[in-house]
Amino acid sequence: DGRPALCSHCWAMAKPDDERASRTPAMPLIVTRFKRGTKVNPMLESTSGKMREDVQKVYTFDCDVEGSTMRVVVTLSSKDTHTIQWKEDFRTTLHPMDFDQRSKDDGRPACDPTERETLPAGSCNLYRYPNITFDNPEASSKKQKAGGRTAEQLLEVQRALLAKLVLVLFKQAGFADKTDARGATPLLALQVSNQPAAVSLCRSIFRQDPETILAKHSDGPFQGENAMHVFIVNEHEEAVLEMIQLVCRAFTDGHLDKRQLEGLFWGQAKGEFFHRMPMQHYGGTVLGFATAFSMTRVVYAMLKAATRGEPLHDIVTLVGKRSACKLTGFLPVHVAIANGLTAMYEFLTILPDVDHMYEMWEVRNRRALELASKAGVAPPTFRPSGAAFRQARKHEALSAELLVLEDTMLTLDSVKYGHKFKGLRPLQLCAMLGDQRMLQYCLRHKAKQEWKWGPVTQYRLDLDGVDSQGSSGRDVMEIIGMADAPKATQEMLLPSFMHGFLYVLFVQKWTKFLFYVFYFNRLVDFFYVGALMFLIFWLKFAEEMGAPVRTTVVALLAMLLSFLWDLRANFLWYHNNNKTDGALRLAWAPIRKHLAWSNDVGFFNKLFGYTCTLASCVYIFAQRDVDVAAHFDAVWWLLALAVFIAFNSMRNVIFTPYERLGVFAIVMARTYPQIYPFLSLLFSVMFSYIVVLYTALPFRFGFDEPMSQVDALQNPGKMLYDLIMVGLIGEPLDLTLFEDVNGTSYFNWPTTAGGFAGTLEDAYEAPIDQFKIANLAVFLFVYMLYVLTVLILMMNLLIALMGSTYTETVANSTLEHRVDFARLVLKLELEAASIARLFNRDLHAGKLDPSSTTESPKFSHVFRSVENNSEGQGTSGNERLFDSAVEKLFCGDPDEYERADSESLEDLVQKSVSLQSTGGLQLAMLKVL
Repeated sequence: DGRPALCSHCWAMAKPDDERASRTPAMPLIVTRFKRGTKVNPMLESTSGKMREDVQKVYTFDCDVEGSTMRVVVTLSSKDTHTIQWKEDFRTTLHPMDFDQRSKDDGRPACDPTERETLPAGSCNLYRYPNITFDNPEASSKKQKAGGRTAEQLLEVQRALLAKLVLVLFKQAGFADKTDARGATPLLALQVSNQPAAVSLCRSIFRQDPETILAKHSDGPFQGENAMHVFIVNEHEEAVLEMIQLVCRAFTDGHLDKRQLEGLFWGQAKGEFFHRMPMQHYGGTVLGFATAFSMTRVVYAMLKAATRGEPLHDIVTLVGKRSACKLTGFLPVHVAIANGLTAMYEFLTILPDVDHMYEMWEVRNRRALELASKAGVAPPTFRPSGAAFRQARKHEALSAELLVLEDTMLTLDSVKYGHKFKGLRPLQLCAMLGDQRMLQYCLRHKAKQEWKWGPVTQYRLDLDGVDSQGSSGRDVMEIIGMADAPKATQEMLLPSFMHGFLYVLFVQKWTKFLFYVFYFNRLVDFFYVGALMFLIFWLKFAEEMGAPVRTTVVALLAMLLSFLWDLRANFLWYHNNNKTDGALRLAWAPIRKHLAWSNDVGFFNKLFGYTCTLASCVYIFAQRDVDVAAHFDAVWWLLALAVFIAFNSMRNVIFTPYERLGVFAIVMARTYPQIYPFLSLLFSVMFSYIVVLYTALPFRFGFDEPMSQVDALQNPGKMLYDLIMVGLIGEPLDLTLFEDVNGTSYFNWPTTAGGFAGTLEDAYEAPIDQFKIANLAVFLFVYMLYVLTVLILMMNLLIALMGSTYTETVANSTLEHRVDFARLVLKLELEAASIARLFNRDLHAGKLDPSSTTESPKFSHVFRSVENNSEGQGTSGNERLFDSAVEKLFCGDPDEYERADSESLEDLVQKSVSLQSTGGLQLAMLKVL
């Protein structure tokens, strides 16, 4: 049907919300595109004796079910997907507790605990559990209905018998360890089914043998995904909570050891499926998955079990290599950031007492829960917001043992991102991902409200982690200036993001000290260009014959000064971005990134210019004793290239601080990359036409007599040059198609009679035959097409392309200029670090915080937010600093814990009969709540 071939619990995440609401797909989608090699199992058996597993993965188990009349032989086929088959009728007794679902009449199917029920021979694909395929469907249906049961009761009895059989199978040695072509065990196949009956059966299996919770995919696209991962993805929170209790109790009782617990909670979902978005941001571990799916109670239960003296102590933590995703390097708090979960971010940075929060909510909403139970509808649920977590009391044990400072929660090296995302705080990860909403929320979380006066509120924001002079390696301002920063990250410089306060920080750095450094750089550039020009004009106009040694020395010194200054900036950038633990990191990945940065700032272009200048100066020195007037001809092209590159490099940066002039420089810089592909097309078209014209020219060079009509094209080199000029500037070819004879204009066209129409025949050396006439006609026709295609069509397309680039650049001129300005400020900041210390100048943005000390100075930015008036507009042009959606998330619902309206709920109960049929009762109750 065009959908990707995924298992049900993974395909469920790709469905729209309305399709995922039930989370009980009728027909799970099975993986069919992934294949894996099979392993040889010497214990493999079948009805025909022993056979190799790579031929057919079929296993036989003798099941002795309590209360059955005989032993049942069950076959497990794992060649494709786990399928169990029983070839004889299965008879055993059933008890009321064997049933998981209720029927509509008396709550239980009609069954007698003293009589045996029969499950006819058939099979069941565990991925489609509890669907049964009978060997003889019609005969079994007639035989079972003879007892007077309804179809629903009969189906329920059959599924209860199947569940009892599967429970016994999991007691058989080796059954739970078998894997199919997808790398899944039978338990995982049941979980993937995701039917209520399958979920209930899995929980019974866990209670029967907690060691089955350790089941995980061995290989294939879902390699490493274990039973907890699957239930978390399908959002069975109660089941996951029970699994945590079971493994902890099993560890306490000695049934599980610490190594097994480490394998369960440190295991990573690392198959091919998890290398794609959004799965790669789910955290890898069980703790990461629980965070990604907002299972606060699950995370809380794991952390409580990780306190001192508990089973998961030193296994489940919020920091450390074991808690990080190997694929992305994300810790749980970074998983919350990457998935845009503000509540989980607050929870992991506060660690409140969740048990107390839920107790308070249940007490205050007891009436709502009672009415929901009475009406037979799902009870309302409690999903605490970030504001509720901030207002709740902290859990003392968790806060003392597991809570760490947010600044120490740093991302680690990873398979997917390598060193790029290493060492990022949650705030910086928001900027790296370009998530403006989460960055606003983190800044709102970080900002302190100083005072509020009517609609005006003043905030003070600590710039640690934001300012590029901060203590961390890559702060928000540095991330914005990265060459590979996403466009959403660059747009944080615009006024639409918190009134453009990040751009204000760059401007503050510029006005404090960096503009001095900028003009010093330009002074160095002018000195270099001026020395080059002086050398060139001295060589051009000097009267003496010898080499100008002193002028050459000055040019060489100017070049060395400019080169060393640029080289210093390169070293400072590499040192700033690749120094870890006091040592400089030398590897190909950071070197490649540094080379990309050097190319972006134009260092390689300038390096080529420096090379040309150096070669020129060396040559002049070598020729200083030769008294020949023309001995400088060998350096003119080198000096021309050097001065051309110097002028271009200076022009690309000199207008950056000024927005109006900078736009034109940006247009030129953005136009060239778009023109290069067009020029390749243009010259390919020109080349094809030139070859055709050269072929159609009706004579051979050096053999045939010259033709007066194309006399100017006798030289092949001149012909090529003339045709290129026709295509580029429209200069026509010198064709003599009209000749003046005795002051009268005559048509100079060859005739088949051997002469020329309207001219004197004896004026030409030889007559032209009809073939040359035809060739000349083809030449003229192709020449007209060449002019039409290249000169008119292609040139107008080039003009349109340049106009479109200019329009787009001007439309985005604010963003383009601010990004270039930010990168310039960051480069100047690197160059000015040592100079600022020499002159005791400060390079921090913002102002010194009043609460800071001399030993640890803090810088903050003060800004004000104005609430909208009654008509939803700003006051005198002032608007809210934070988006209303972010402010609502941060402040939360003040009535989150308040008691539900009992009278409204009672009215809803009275209307339950009419609303239950349409499913509207739950929606209406939740709306009132």
